[in-house]
Amino acid sequence: MSRRVVITGIGLVSSLGIGTSANWAALLAGTSGVGRITKFDTEGFAAQIAAEVKGFDPLQFVDRKDVKKMDVFIQYAVAASQFAVDDAKVKDAVAGLAREILSIQARGDRAAAVALLDSLAVVRPEVKRVLDRLGGVPVDIAPRFVTAEALTR
Repeated sequence: MSRRVVITGIGLVSSLGIGTSANWAALLAGTSGVGRITKFDTEGFAAQIAAEVKGFDPLQFVDRKDVKKMDVFIQYAVAASQFAVDDAKVKDAVAGLAREILSIQARGDRAAAVALLDSLAVVRPEVKRVLDRLGGVPVDIAPRFVTAEALTR
């Protein structure tokens, strides 16, 4: 069984603006993203206009050491991807899931853990077999930590 991850967010880097809200505002205002080419000398070219991305700062999305290694279109893709992840609230969802897992763990609530795994987890058959064999192993053993000082006595 193959599963795919889909980020249901919107991320835009275009000639209208950087980010979804900037693009939307420009669309509503009827702004054109087309203008005279500024990224290179157009002398000798028939085309003098293009829809260039203006005002893009790659350092907001990419580490300084990586900027020189990436073509600008890759930098645009990284930025648009970050906007999409932010729009989809992936970070909030992961933080919420982490809180839920930690809460279940703190309570020692096995039923809630099983319910969460049943609803979200994909356990491969070979892992399931191993987990089934470990079913009789006690999990409420208090760990003992031995300090270096105790070992030298």
